[in-house]
Amino acid sequence: MEIIQSYQRYYQEINSTKENLRPIEEIIDDIKELLTPVKEESLLLHAMRLINELSDRKTSSLYTHISSPMRQSLYLIDVFYSIERRTEKLDMDDKRWNNIAILLNEIEMTYFVNIGFPNGSDLYHDKRDQKVHISLATFVSFFNNAVLRYEEQTQDRIIRYFKPYDDYIQSNYGFKIEEALIFCEYLRKQTIKSFSILLYKELSLCKRINGMYNCQMRKEDLTLH
Repeated sequence: MEIIQSYQRYYQEINSTKENLRPIEEIIDDIKELLTPVKEESLLLHAMRLINELSDRKTSSLYTHISSPMRQSLYLIDVFYSIERRTEKLDMDDKRWNNIAILLNEIEMTYFVNIGFPNGSDLYHDKRDQKVHISLATFVSFFNNAVLRYEEQTQDRIIRYFKPYDDYIQSNYGFKIEEALIFCEYLRKQTIKSFSILLYKELSLCKRINGMYNCQMRKEDLTLH
């Protein structure tokens, strides 16, 4: 039940953003205006709290307007350091943080609206609908868990996202997506093989040098005795 409510709330936020859609640059400028007077140490401590206090997410007011604490806190730090002239006179307070958090969430919702609901959220009734279907799935997948993927998942996603354009890719580049993956896999195996051979030669050489050194040491010992 809680998961369903979460999705419903998320959907309502997207719809609200659609009705009051603003350019991403305008939202970022608003965030920068709020961040300019904030001290660097105060901001970083606040961002660390978002990550370290995740266990209290359901009860802490810190997360009231935040949907993705880890991602949004890192994004906020990036925006902060992109400000050319910061005054850094104030500590972060609850009011300022709430305003910033609302803007961070607006940015996230705007990304989803721009990619998932082009053409005023109406269907194009042509091949562009298929492109939107693929672009939205690609964006959501990357936005949510790109760094968590393992190799097989990445290959599966490449096939799923690019397979619909196989004819176009083959006519322009001379190969299909699955053939490209086979080629990449071949290069990877050859690279590993070459590295293994090189490593084996290096170890063999080290053993030979070490053996010659030990042999020389034994000769010197015999000479001394």
